[in-house]
This record gives sequence, structure tokens and C-alpha cells, in this order.
Amino acid sequence: MQSLNEWDWEVGERLISDINSWKNGYQWIEEPYASPDGEKIAAIVNVGEEEFNVCINGETWENTFDKIW
Repeated sequence: MQSLNEWDWEVGERLISDINSWKNGYQWIEEPYASPDGEKIAAIVNVGEEEFNVCINGETWENTFDKIW
């Protein structure tokens, strides 16, 4: 976990990942969750017929799974 001294406290916006672009690569996306520090966003995604994966900031894990939760 990051120290509070390392956080970016500047007011403004920063794009972590464009979730709308995820819709082009996956059949469906579960409800995304953000990490406590706001640096990562993750969701379960359906990548094919009974194939699931976890997408974090637009990148999926190496392996696919039959079920995931």
C-alpha cells in the first residue's frame, strides 16, 4: 500500500482506463471495482463461450477460466 505522502493530491482528472473501450473486446463486463487508492479498476469479463477472465486497467490475466467470481 502506498504511503499518503506518495499520493497525487492535485485537483484534476487523470484517465486510469477507458472502460467504454473494454466493451469492444469482451462479450460482457461485470460491475467494475476501483482499488482504494484509485489507481486500478478491475472487472470480470466474458472473453468467449464459457471463458472468463479478470481485466485490470484494460489488461487481462494470462489464463482464462470456466468460472470466476
